[in-house]
Amino acid sequence: MTTSATSQTIVCATCDLWGGPREAMQPYPSLIVSYDCYSKGKCMGGIFSPHEVSCSASCGQWRKWGALKSL
Repeated sequence: MTTSATSQTIVCATCDLWGGPREAMQPYPSLIVSYDCYSKGKCMGGIFSPHEVSCSASCGQWRKWGALKSL
């Protein structure tokens, strides 16, 4: 099931350190990300690194995904 979140939602799916599948939605890629709510991806620098974590997890090392930064 696909879901979406704003660029300000602090979950792994919107974090630059998460390696799971997601995409910035058009025409507003700086605002919304779409992802499979059951997907997992490798944490690449947060507190869960180097493990696979759910897209809905979060931690204090969150950084906005580069594709969501204002153009």
